[in-house]
Order: sequence, then C-alpha cells, then structure tokens
Amino acid sequence: MKRKISSIIVVGIMFFQSLTTYPFITEAKENEQKEEINKPSKITKGLTNSLKYTKTILETGDTYDSVFPDSALAKVVAKEATGSENTTQLVTQADLNKIKSLNGYNKGISVLTGIDLLVNVTSISLNNNQVTDISPIDQLPNLVSLSVKNNQISSLILNAQNQLPKLTTIDIENNPDLNTIDIQDQHQLVDVKTSGYTGLRKLTTVIAKNNPELVNLGQYTIRNVYFSQVASLTKVELVNLPKVRKVNLERNSINELKVTDLAIEDLPFGENELTDTVFDNIQNLPNLKTLDLSKNQLEEVVLDKTDVENLPNLMTLNIQQNLAIKLINVQDQPQLVDVKTSDYKELSALTTVIAKNNPELVNLGYPIMQNVYFSQVASLTKVELANLPKVRAVRLERNSINQIELNNLVSVKDVNLNTNKITNDSIEKFKGMPILATLNLNKNQITNINMLDDFPEMTTLNIDLNSVSVLPSNLKTKMPKLSRISALNQTVTLDKAIVVDDSDLIINNEISNFGKLTDPSPISNFGTYANEKITWSSERIKNLTEVSFKFSELINVTGIDGTFSGKVTQPFKKSTTPVINADSEIHYPQGTKKTEAEFLKDIQAQTTDDLSIKSDFEIMVNLKKVGKYTVILNVENMDGIKANPKEVTVYIDAVQGANITVKYEDKSGNKLAENSILTGNVGEEYSSSEKEILGYTLTEIPTKSQGEFSLEEQTVTYIYSKNPVPAKDITVQYTDEDGIELAPTETLSGNVDENYVTTAKTFTGYELIETPSNAEGKFSENAQTVTYVYRAIKADPILAKEVTVNYQDELGAKISETEVLTGEIGETYTTVAKTIDGYTLIKSPINASGIFNENPQTVTYVYQLQNNPITANITVKHLDENNNELAPSEVLSGIVDEAYTTNPKEIKDYSLVKVPTNASGKFTTEAQTVIYHYKKNSIQTSSYITVKYVDETGKELAISEVLNGNINDSYATTAKEIKGYTLVEKPANATGKFTDQDQTIKYVYRANTDEVNLDPDVPARNPNGDIQPMNGAQPPIEVPKSLPKTGSQPANLIFGLGVLLVFLSTQWLHRDKRKKDKFHNC
Repeated sequence: MKRKISSIIVVGIMFFQSLTTYPFITEAKENEQKEEINKPSKITKGLTNSLKYTKTILETGDTYDSVFPDSALAKVVAKEATGSENTTQLVTQADLNKIKSLNGYNKGISVLTGIDLLVNVTSISLNNNQVTDISPIDQLPNLVSLSVKNNQISSLILNAQNQLPKLTTIDIENNPDLNTIDIQDQHQLVDVKTSGYTGLRKLTTVIAKNNPELVNLGQYTIRNVYFSQVASLTKVELVNLPKVRKVNLERNSINELKVTDLAIEDLPFGENELTDTVFDNIQNLPNLKTLDLSKNQLEEVVLDKTDVENLPNLMTLNIQQNLAIKLINVQDQPQLVDVKTSDYKELSALTTVIAKNNPELVNLGYPIMQNVYFSQVASLTKVELANLPKVRAVRLERNSINQIELNNLVSVKDVNLNTNKITNDSIEKFKGMPILATLNLNKNQITNINMLDDFPEMTTLNIDLNSVSVLPSNLKTKMPKLSRISALNQTVTLDKAIVVDDSDLIINNEISNFGKLTDPSPISNFGTYANEKITWSSERIKNLTEVSFKFSELINVTGIDGTFSGKVTQPFKKSTTPVINADSEIHYPQGTKKTEAEFLKDIQAQTTDDLSIKSDFEIMVNLKKVGKYTVILNVENMDGIKANPKEVTVYIDAVQGANITVKYEDKSGNKLAENSILTGNVGEEYSSSEKEILGYTLTEIPTKSQGEFSLEEQTVTYIYSKNPVPAKDITVQYTDEDGIELAPTETLSGNVDENYVTTAKTFTGYELIETPSNAEGKFSENAQTVTYVYRAIKADPILAKEVTVNYQDELGAKISETEVLTGEIGETYTTVAKTIDGYTLIKSPINASGIFNENPQTVTYVYQLQNNPITANITVKHLDENNNELAPSEVLSGIVDEAYTTNPKEIKDYSLVKVPTNASGKFTTEAQTVIYHYKKNSIQTSSYITVKYVDETGKELAISEVLNGNINDSYATTAKEIKGYTLVEKPANATGKFTDQDQTIKYVYRANTDEVNLDPDVPARNPNGDIQPMNGAQPPIEVPKSLPKTGSQPANLIFGLGVLLVFLSTQWLHRDKRKKDKFHNC
C-alpha cells in the first residue's frame, strides 16, 4: 500500500514538474523566433565608418540579454534600469527611459548594440573595455557626455545624421588603433579629448567642420586644436570653428591641409610636408597674425591681393628651413611685418625675391632688425623691392644678382649690393630713395654710373672693382651731399681695334674724372701719350693682340674724398685691305637670264682672301633691253675692312625674238578666223587685237594681248561665243484633275538650247498627283507646255483658336463676365457690346467681327463709369522676405473716397511678419499697392508618434510603440489585445499624418471583473466569495486568438491542473484507506 501511495505521489510530482517546465520551454522557443524576426527598421551612419548600425527595435517580451547581445553591457544596463543584473527579465522602454547615466568601467564590454534605446541618457562612460565600434551610440537626444577611454576604437566619425543634439564632450583617450577623427555639424560639441602623440601612432586624418561651440580637439589644452609629433598624421581639415583660439599642428607629416573660417591668431605648421598649395587652402582667417610654415616642402611662396581677402591681418610669416624654396613673392599685404627665412646654407635653390606694396613690412630674409637681408645665396639672380616704406636697410651682398629693382624705399639709408652681377640696366631702376646715404656697388659689372638717379642725401658711393671709365661731372649735382667715392681697381676693356696693313695703333683716352681726362700711366709696350691720344708703334705690337694702360688719381672735385684707379685694356687685331680681281667688261644677248652669282662667275671675280663679293648687278642691268650698263663690285673682310670698288661694264646685245601666234576660237576650241603672226626682237613690246567675226561676240580677252618678245614662242587666244537665237516661250500650268486652273499660268522665256527648270507649287487643300516629264529641259524653236496636276484633299475641319471678349473700364478693370467664342478656321464671328448698369460704352474694338484663325484673338469693349470720377485700382501683394510672390496679386476697384479693407492670406509654411500701414483706407485717383510680408517657417523634416496602452489610471499595460516619419506622411495605429482588459476608449488620432510636432496616442483599457472558469464543473466565485450556481447562463470561456506569452494565464492553468491532480490523488488514497479500515473493522 505504501508503495502504491508513493508511486501515485511520485507520478503526480513528475507530472506537475513536466507541466511547470513547459512554460520555460515555450519561452525559449519564443525568444528564438523573436531573434529571427527582429528585422532592422532603419540603418544609420554611426560614430564610425567601419560599420553601419542597425536601429534597435524593442518588442513585447524582449529581455535584456536579447536586446543587448553583449552580456556585460546587458548587465550594466539592467542594473541601471531595474537595480538587478538579471538579464533574463523583461525589458521595457519605460525602464530604459529611467537611465540618465551609464557607467560601464572595466566590464569587458565589446559590443554596444542596443545602446541607442537609452533615449534619456545624458552621460555614457565605457572606459577600459574592448569596444571597437561606437556607431550604436546614435539618436540619443539627451546625451551630453561620452567617454570611451582605453578601448580599441579605430575611427570617430560624427555628423548631423547621428542626431546627438546635446552632445558636448567626447573623451577618446588611449585608443591606440585610432586612425580617423571626422566631426562635422555638431552644434553643441565643446570638447573632444585624445591622447598625446604617443597614443596616436596610427592617426592619419583629422577633420572638424561646422562645429560652432567646439573649443578643444586633440590632446587637451585650453581652447586649442592640438596634434603635435604625430608622425602618421597626413590630412587635416578645420572649417568653421568660431570658438577655437589656438591651433598647433607642428611636427607631423601633413601634406593635405584645409583651414578656413577660424578666429585664430597663430597657426604653427612647422615640420610637416606642406607644399605650395598651402596658401590656397588657408582661407577666411581674419584674425590670423602669425603663420609658421618652417621645415616643410615649399618651393614657391606667393602672397598677393587675393590672399588679403583670406589673411587680412597676417603680420609674421615663417618659412625657414624650406630647403627647396625657389621663389619668394610677397605683394600687397597691408599688415605683413616680418618674413623670416634661413641663412644662405638653407637657401641653395632660391633664385627670385620680390616684395612690393607692403606698407608695414620691416624684415624680409634672414632675421635682422628692419632689413631686407639675403647674403651669400649663390643661386639668387633676381630681386625686386618696391613701395616698402618701413624697410631701413637692404643687404644683398655676395649673391649672383643680375636683375634688381629698388623703387620707393623711402626709409632706406643703406644699400649693400657688394659682389653680384649688377649692370647699368639694373642701377637705372634705383629710384625713390630720398634718404639713401650709403650705396655699395663694389665688385659688379657696372660701366656707367651716370644711370644712377638723384640721391639728395647720399654721402658715400662705393663702386670698386667694376668697369667704370667715366666719373660724370654732374654727379655732384645729382648727389649734393656726396663726400666720399671709392672707385678703385676698375677693369675697363675697350672694343677691339683693327690695325690695317702694319700701321700704328692709335686710340683716344676716354677715362674721365669729373670732366678731366686722367693721365695714363704706366702705358704698356712703350706706348706714348700726347694730344689726348695713346699711340703704340707697329714695331712694338708686331706679335701682340692687346695693349693696356693704368690710371690712378684722387677724385677731381672739391669736397669729395676718394680715389679713381684701374686698368684699361685695348684688344686689337691686325688686318689687310682686300683686293678685287675681275674682267672689266662682258656681253650678254638680249633676253638672257642671269643671276648675280652667275654674272660674278662669268667675269671671273675673286679676292685675295677668297671673300664673298657683292654687286649691284640685279639692280643696274636690264637683260631684256639693249644697252650699256656699269656694275660696281664691293667686298669687306671679317674685320670690316673694305676693298677699293671694282667697275665692270655689261653690254646687252639685240636678239631676234620667237614668233607670237594670235588665235580666234570659240569656247570649244573651234577655229573661227585665220591666225595672225607677230615678229620682233627680244624685249621689244608687242600688241595684238581682236577681229570682227559675223554671228559671234568676243567674250574673253587674253591676259597676254600685250607684252614683250622673248626667245620662246607665245600664243595669244581670243575667245568668242555664238550670238543667241530667241526660243519659243514655255507655258507652266497648275490645274486640278478637271483641268481647272489653281494658279495663274507662268511663262518662261530664253534662247535656244538654254536650260530651264520649273517647280511645283503648294496649294492648301490640294496634293500633287502628277509631275510632268518636261519639268526640266532646254528652250527650243517650238513652244512647250509644262502642266502640274493636283487633287483636292478631303480634310477634317480644323478648330480655330478661341476669341475672348472682354468688358472693362478705362483702367482695364473687368466690369462684366468675359465671353469665349469658338469655331473652325475660316468661319466668321461677331460680337456685340453689352449694356452695363452705371457704365457707358466709349470704345468699340476694330475686331468686333472677324474670322476665326490659328491664333488666339481678344476683343475688348471699353466703358466709362457714368457721372463718377475715375478711380485707380488697388493691388494687393503677398511677398516673402526676398519680395518673391507667394500668392497671386489681387486687384480692388471702387469709387473715389470709398473705403477698402484688405486681409492677409493663410500661406502654407509661411507666417505673416509685417502688416502694411495701408491695409485699409480709401480709393483715390492714383493707383495704390498694399504689400503683406511673410517669413518662411523653419522646416522640420520628421517627427515621432508615441503609441501608449494604459488603464484608466494611466498605468502602462504594454510596451509603448514609437513611430517615426516625415512631415505629412500618413500613419495608422491599432489597439492591442491585452489579457484581462477591455478597450474602453479609442483615441481620435488613431490615424492621421505626421506633423512638425511630436504626438502621443493613448488606447485606454478597463480591467475585466470576471475571471475565466477553468473547470466547467466547478462554479466560479463571485466577488463576495460565494459559489455561483451552475446553469446554462454561464458566459462562454474566451479562447485566445494566439498562443499566450510566457508567464501569462496558460502557465497558471497548467499549474492549477497539477495542483488538482495531486488533490484528487490524495482524496482517492484517503477514500481507499477508509474502505480498508472499514473492512478490517468488519
């Protein structure tokens, strides 16, 4: 018996356990299915570009571990939302909305999926985890602070699509894989913190654009963008960051740069890889004063007027240690004070320096106070300095300058150009230096200092080691304060002289010291000086090519100290006078053709040195005309020594010319008359003439009708044409199939054998059916007829354009309804004037009657108001802020002094901002205009709708749904079936459209008063605990339309069935025991 009882109890317990575990099996299955059907509703671009994030959708029955697949994150969120780390509990949006701050420090979090549901969170701190992708941090409207230090994030990309409108702080320090920072359009973001250079070894790109509140970006410093010593950093773009005050981007590898619309004063870019395009990419920096581009890869530094718009207050430019720099060109910079370069050791490629129109420039080149300084730069050949009023000195010694301009340097006192290649052309451009005191031109290539301008304050002029041969006498006038001239060691080389036929070498002394010739001493090779000439005898220079003399004496003017000395070299060459040999005369037959070269060969012309001989043969000799001519031969050797001219006499002898044949032919070459033969000597003129030929007319006179006889036969041909014979006329007819003429007959006239061409005509309503075979041909002696035959086209009637009849007053205002007349093309129309009360017809239109055609027509009757003054109209306009029309204008008419009132219109997306002062008033005789001004409403592109399911006390019965859509999109919501509740109030806005405002829709339910009876044999209890009688009036049990959720009534039902089974088993055992006891008692 005990075993039987035990067995029954065990069976009951096992059955009970199987029943109680069923809900958990069901729950697991449901979760599995839920994960399969949880499809994304929206893909957004997150905080990184590495992944695209799927917007999380929260559904009824979701648990924390299903919404947050990262178990560590799920625990943190569950704890913050409910106080428990149990991740299997149900998650609701209401619980998630409670989270204001989320701290997951060192929790092992790697995936942030689901975090976008924390719509009320203001602070997220996930430091010391393994997060690689922060794109799920998206569409969090209340997020203010984000800290993700010590993670594995590779890129931070943030733009307007992220919808983080309150985000102010991001801390992304110690993410060693970080390679990209791209932050744009964040209107509240203030701080973005990164590690220093040691923690940014993979960073390549930094972009920050349109962030109006951004103050700090990079390694944290106050109001700074700071990235320094980041060797991997190659690209930086900083655009429209009005609150950033400092930028430090030194010692990186930047080669792609854009910096615009910042309020910074200093911009250090030293030690990068920037090229010449840097100036094109630094724009609209109105406060920038210092720009450091040292240690980059600049080749050409060019600043001009276009850069002033972007850098109006630039004062200091540092371009030191740009080893490849070739050109410095700085012009029209209103505030620029200092342009720093390296010394000569790092300027080995520099060729050109230009500085013009810089009113504040003080220093240019190697930094020396108030100086333009470039020294020992061997490659420097060109310098232009103009309009630099604050420069005090110009130091350009020991370069290779051969082109230089110094103009309008009003504060310059000292110019040092020692050891260059400056010539006369350059010093002529030294102008506008009124206080210049010292000019050093030593060791250049100057030959004439008279090219120098007036320098009223000049005291010292140094021109040693040049090639100056004259100290001009007017120099004291041009430089009245001049007290010292140093003109030592001039090297003067005269033009090469030619010594002819062993004669003496004699030259003029042209070395002048303020108007006085210097005494040449010593003179080489025993030369002598007398009468201002220096002479070397032929014996003394027999084997030489040059001679020289020296000079040295004090400056020959009172009040100027100094010495004028040097050496004059006279190169020379010995030469001989050439001699021409040739025949003295020659004969040519008349008409002979000879060139100059052939003539010289014929007379055997030659020189002693085999030089090229020139003559006037082709000018002086007429080979076609008999006569005697004189030709002059000339020659000049390489030294310019000319020979004595040689005369040659040329005789042209008479020669019988070839015959000339004169022909008379028609155009086909047929002979019309006998040829004429003309004879004469070569060169004589001939003249031919035409003949009168019966029946022919001369049509072409030959170009050679006149000319000269030559040795070759010639032919002259006169061309004639046969006189025309009038032909019979050709009649052209245009008829229909019945022979009825459709157009007047045309008559063509011409001559026999001339061509004629006829063409068909086009007739409305007809088509050509027969083109005559003789439409083209020739005129003949017989009359001809050409007939074009047409067939009538049966066409549908063509509807004409409308005729509009208007009735208006003198001002064009409509006073009666417009009439529209229709008809077919060609039909007539007639209109009549109307009788209009209060008006008199004063003008009838000329087109009151007419014919419908293919063009629209307007007929206007004009009336005058009877016994009333003429009133001007009032035009009512509705305009936006740019005076664009938003609605059609209205025209009001009335009587003088009659009151009028106008009203604004309701215009979609616009609000009235200005009511005109004349919105109401009185009609006058002058036209008036009333203008209403409107402003476009700010446009919101989308909004949210929250659908709630609550009881009558406002308690939520199911998870709210959030709908998102564009403004004016339609939406529809439905009630949910909630067990134990009945819908009692359906919202009026269950369906509708999205607006520019967020909306809330509430479905209201009431709890049912009756419980469901699980056993039809057991009556349910009433609220008072009484047993209800069993009868047919019991309400039927409602069968659910879908499987219940885990934890709902089916679980309670199964639990009750298990309890009932155990109870029945106990009762059965108890009854059996009583039977046995009774049996034993018996």
